[in-house]
Amino acid sequence: MEDILLREIDRIGEMIQMIAHRLGLVGEKKFSDRALETFIEILFYSDLDESKKAGILKEALSYLDSKGYISFKLHSLITD
Repeated sequence: MEDILLREIDRIGEMIQMIAHRLGLVGEKKFSDRALETFIEILFYSDLDESKKAGILKEALSYLDSKGYISFKLHSLITD
């Protein structure tokens, strides 16, 4: 599941990068952990199915935590 999620995040990230590049907004090709955190937060507040949101949040937290990036903002969404 984590591989599928990461692939989908990468695909969406590539699309966002292409749009941003065409608008002249980005020079890099990688998103930071902070950008991933923000993207996951946007997904969390979207109208996506609640079970999908929970799965995405869990996988994203696991991924970021494994990299040593602790997101208090995303962790707080679990308890709310």
